[in-house]
Amino acid sequence: MFRIDHAASSRILEPLLGNWGVFLGILNVGAEGGVSSARLREILYGPPDPAEPYDRVSGMIHSQVLSPLCAMGLLVEGEKKTRQAFDERQYVKTPLWAAALRFPFERQRARPDFH
Repeated sequence: MFRIDHAASSRILEPLLGNWGVFLGILNVGAEGGVSSARLREILYGPPDPAEPYDRVSGMIHSQVLSPLCAMGLLVEGEKKTRQAFDERQYVKTPLWAAALRFPFERQRARPDFH
């Protein structure tokens, strides 16, 4: 999963966003209570340009990071009470996350709040 170009099937040519180690490390903390692609975008790349009608970066995070992790069973999309834009959907870790992934720094830090 970490060697596949998940952007290759996109209708618009997308650059690869970055390093899986960084994504997984942030999600390991941020997806405890739920994290959205919009929030990940802010953490990694800062806020979107308000002049742009659509944030491509948030969409790329969804297609290149969150969707593949959901397909592998490591994340699950949280319950939706109302219709939500894809960048507002919350993702949480599944039990498979803890069983499959180990992080060397896990026991050495307090978990920050990503809400």
